[in-house]
Order: sequence, then structure tokens, then C-alpha cells
Amino acid sequence: MKSRRAFTCILLAVGAGLRAGPAGSAAEPFEVTTAVSPAPPAHRQARAHGYRVSSFEIKSRWSGVIALPLREGDLWTPEKQSAALEAIRAAFNSETAFSHLLSQASTASVLYIDVEEEKDEAAHTVRLTFRPLQVRLSLAKMGDNLLPIPRSPSPTRYELVPKPLLALNPVFGVTHDRAFGTAATLGIQSDLLPLVSPPDNASHLEARLHGSKSVENFHRLNAAVAYAHRRLGETIQNLSASAGYDEAREPLASEAHTARSGRVDGSITLRLANRTRLTCDVGFALVNDGVTGSVANLSTRTQVVSNRLLVESQLPASVGGFFRAALWEESGRTDHGFGSHQRLVLRTGYAREFSLSPNQTVGVELVAGGGKLWGRVPESRRYFGGNSAAQFLYDDAAATTLRNLPPGPLIRSFGQNAALGAAGRAGGDGFWHVNANLALPIRALSFPLIPADDEVRGMLRNGINVSGRSFLITTLKGQGLSPTAARAEADRILGEIRPATDYIVNEANFYALKPLLMFDAAGLSGAAGKSTWSALGGGIQLTVVTAKFELGYMRTLTGPTGGRQGNLSMRLVFQNLF
Repeated sequence: MKSRRAFTCILLAVGAGLRAGPAGSAAEPFEVTTAVSPAPPAHRQARAHGYRVSSFEIKSRWSGVIALPLREGDLWTPEKQSAALEAIRAAFNSETAFSHLLSQASTASVLYIDVEEEKDEAAHTVRLTFRPLQVRLSLAKMGDNLLPIPRSPSPTRYELVPKPLLALNPVFGVTHDRAFGTAATLGIQSDLLPLVSPPDNASHLEARLHGSKSVENFHRLNAAVAYAHRRLGETIQNLSASAGYDEAREPLASEAHTARSGRVDGSITLRLANRTRLTCDVGFALVNDGVTGSVANLSTRTQVVSNRLLVESQLPASVGGFFRAALWEESGRTDHGFGSHQRLVLRTGYAREFSLSPNQTVGVELVAGGGKLWGRVPESRRYFGGNSAAQFLYDDAAATTLRNLPPGPLIRSFGQNAALGAAGRAGGDGFWHVNANLALPIRALSFPLIPADDEVRGMLRNGINVSGRSFLITTLKGQGLSPTAARAEADRILGEIRPATDYIVNEANFYALKPLLMFDAAGLSGAAGKSTWSALGGGIQLTVVTAKFELGYMRTLTGPTGGRQGNLSMRLVFQNLF
């Protein structure tokens, strides 16, 4: 006979400078706190009390060997239970874990230890299975808390993760697009400061590298080094400066666009309100590019001053979901007699998982945008429509795909930069687009991230709402806040992450395979006239532990096609490796 009881809950509030001291005082980093819920009452103790332990195991990835004060033949008593749970808790709450979460991830997490008891009544023995469960919430990347991304319920003993994997935090995968071809991708992002000095809550020196190479002889490479100062919870949450190099050979109509650029950027992120952030960027770049295969085969140099405003928000419960909007502006001057020009693009996106029943959600994603160009520019700086390597709602705010101005309307029934219409090979000077995805649940093809056990889920929520609040108040009072101010600040901090906690605990899946319905509408205008398109398609979306896979086919319903009406696209990305 099996029974399952979960016995302890721990909240780790891990962030960089969540709160300054009293008014007028210097800002102090928010301490890493460990909040342990009160000892469970007697009726929640081991159901197999008095049975002898026949065997036991701990099931978790990256757990290694954890020495427990428990042996086969021991009586399973409340005292043995407490000692075993404390040993597991200590293994996953090491200084290495604190260091990684603090310096690399700015993450809050709830750890819950679930115990399954399998009793043999005849022998009066019990077999024990310990399953540590962890819910992670990002304090810096709000979209990661509400979007269907790969997640694991297992905590990690970071000291057991291979050092190169821990340091580089790689993301890799395979993509396919009709124009760009089948490509391998690799990205790394590493904070260099912990490699040379003790971790600092606020200071980060990040090295970023992302590249893709296709069998069609196209490629993209982006490299950057950025220094950032982060103070989560403050009005000014992030200040950063970066320098980078970008290189690409990518399809452009029936030709190929080549570009090399060096750039410098500055960025500031502000907390406008609970769950709402505004990022402002300004940059300067020297861009050398051209179009091979064109009649002129012209190479140009452009000096570009760029600006970007990016707003992100976890919307109130009455609306729900994740919202992102970005406005890009570029002012450039190109040689070879082209002169000055300006480009402007606005793009907005919304995503929400609508719950039909526990862990069965309908995923809705909407993206819309438009752009305009003023001045005389070379072909390579005009707008072209087609599929995109970027994912507007999912990409990190600092990623090159989201930092750079979009190349034109998103119309996924074409390959990248392949939708021309009346604008012709020379591209357009204005565009618009609307895109929608609908992901439908299939109960048999999904499994909840957190077991569908009211006690387990209740204790995880309790770790945030009760125990976490008490320990946050205690910590904030220790930093000099009055009891009233400490309670208010603790409620604000927890209020920001509580909606995400509810979603991950109640709705997120360990794995889920969902069919997709996809629709696009777009327009492109130029000197030769205007063209509009509509496209419809479908596909599948799979998220599981460390991977996300998307496969879709879109077919043009209306508008000029250039002889090819459909595009098959695929994206397989491995992340969340530890």
C-alpha cells in the first residue's frame, strides 16, 4: 500500500538588492533568506510510524549521493523523518546553490520535499521515496514565469554540475526555414565576475555569444560583453553598458545580405509599478553591409544611432497573462550618396494560458506591429517581410534578436526576408502585421509539473504566502525598516511573484504536446505600391524539462506569392540544462 505525504517547505528569496534600508540610508543587498515552515503537526507525521525501513531512495536530477541519517532496518519515526528531511534540505541549500542563484539567475524558489511511503503490512516494513520538488520564479525575466517554457520540478545540487556547463549556461538547438535553411544554433551567457572574485549581488560582467550556421551557407554571429549593476526591488533596477560585434550572411529576396558591425550600448531598466518594467536603450554602431548578387553589388557603410523602449508587464489577475511592447528608432547616415535616414518600428505582444481544468490550458499568443522608413537608403536597410529568427515574446530583453530593429512584417508562410509583393526586390518603406497562435491541450499528452495533490500544492503556495512573508518581514526589520514598513515591503515583493507562483504550481506542465493553429496578416508598401497577405497554418508545440520543439506549416491564402505558397518552419531548443 502506498501513501504520499509532503513534510517540509522552504522558501529561498534570492535576488540582487531587493530593498534599500530606511529613507536616506545607503542601499544594502537583500540577504539570502531561508524560510522553513513550522514543523508539521502530529497528524501530518509519517503514516508508517513504527514500521522498519526496507529501502529508501532520493529521486532528483543532479542530486548525486546524499548521506542520510537513515539505514535499512531503522524504525521510521518522526525523529528519523525530521533528520532525513533536514539532510536533504541541507544538500540542496548549499552555499554553491546560493552563489549560483544569486549571481547568475536572480531567482526566487520554493523547495518542497515529498515522501512516498510504500508499506508491506505482512513484513511490517516501509519503502521510502524522497522527491524534492522546486518551483523557480525569475525576479528579472517576467516572461519566464508565465510563458510555456521548459521547466523541471527537481532542484539542483550545483556543486555536482560540470563546471563548464555551470559557467557557460549554454542553449543550443536546430532550426529550419525555407530561405535560411536548416541551421544549428548555439548560445552562451556567462557572468565572469564569480570566476575571479566572490559573487556580488549587484555587479555582473556578462559575456554573451550566439551563433547559427545553416547548410545553405548562411550564418549569424553575435558577441557582446556587458557590465551591469542590478538592484531588484529598487526604482532603478538595472544599469548596464556593453560593447559587441555582429556579423551575418542572410537571405534577402533572391540574393544574400552580408553585414558586419561594431557597437556600444547603454541601458537602464526602471520599475514603473508592481510587475511592470521599462527598459530604455541607446546605442551607436558602425555597419558595413551589402547585397551580393545585386546588379550594383554595392557595399556601404552606415553610422547608426539607435534607441529602444521596451515595456514588460505581468498583467493583473482580472486580465492575466504577459504583455510586452517595444519601440525601436534608428537614425543613420549612409555613404555613397545615400545620406541620412530614419527607421521606426513598433511591436506589441500578449500571451496567456487560459485554464480549462487543472494543467489543461489553451495558450493564446498575439503579436502586432508596424514600421516606417524616411529618407533614401540602400536595399539592405529597407523592409522585407517573411518568417523571423526572433521570438518577440520569448527572447531575453538583452538578446540581439530583441535589441535590433525588426527587418519587416512577420508573415510566416514565407522564408526569412522573402515576402516582396509590389515593393519588389528593393524592399518597402512601410509595413504592418498581425499574428496569432492558439495552442490546444490534450490531456493524455501532458503531465503536471507539480503533482496534482492538493496538500503538495497548498504547502508550496503556503511557502510563499505565509512562511515566506514572515521571514521577509523579519529580514527587512533587521535591515532597519519599521514593522509597518517591513510588512508593506514584504507584501509588495510577494505580490509581484504570487500570480506567477499560482500559475506554475497549478497550471505548468512537466511536459505537454499541443497542436497549434496559426494565422498571419501583413502588409508591405513601397514606391511601386502596396501588397497585403493573409496566411493560415498549423503545427505542434512540445515542451519537456530541458527542450522546446515547435513545428509548423503556413500557407499563403491571399496576396502575391512569387510562385511558392507555403513555408515549413521548425525550432528545437535545449535549455534549462540544470
